[in-house]
Amino acid sequence: MNKLDRSFEYVEKAFFGISFVCLVVMMFLVSFDVLGRFLFNRPIYGAFEITQDFLMEAMYFMALGYAYKKGAHIRVTMFTKYFPKNIMIPVTFLFKAVTLVFFLVLAYSGWELFTHAVEIQDFTTGMVQFPMSPSYFMVPLGGILISLRIILSFCKSEPNDEAEPS
Repeated sequence: MNKLDRSFEYVEKAFFGISFVCLVVMMFLVSFDVLGRFLFNRPIYGAFEITQDFLMEAMYFMALGYAYKKGAHIRVTMFTKYFPKNIMIPVTFLFKAVTLVFFLVLAYSGWELFTHAVEIQDFTTGMVQFPMSPSYFMVPLGGILISLRIILSFCKSEPNDEAEPS
C-alpha cells in the first residue's frame, strides 16, 4: 500500500504542478491583456476565453486530489470539533463516503459532458473560438484523482480528514 500511495503522490504532484503552471500563465495572460488594452488599445484576443474556459478549470480540477491529501479543502467544524473521538470516527467515515459518491458522480457527469462535446464539436462563443472538449475533460480527470485519493485514505489506519490544514 505504501508503494501505491507514493506512486499516486507523484501523479498528484505532477497534476498540482500543471495547476500551478496554469495559475502563472493565467496571471501573466490577464496582466498582459489589461496592459495591452489600456496602454496600446490592443487586447489579446481570446485571453478571456482561454482564462475562463481552460486555465481556470485546469487550475482547479488538477489540484483537487493534492488539496484533499493536504487537508486544504474548506471544512465546517463548528459542531464536529465538539464530538468525542469515538463518535468522530464513524462521522468521518460517513463524510468520506458521501464525498466519494459526490466526486464519482461528478466524474461520471463530466465524462458524459466531455463525450457529448466531442460528438457535437462544441466550441466557445466569442471572438476566438476554441473547442470545449479539453476543458470538459478536466472535470472527470479531477473527479477521478480526488476519488482515488479518498479511496486511499479509506485504506489508511489514521483518517486524513481529522488533520488540521497546513
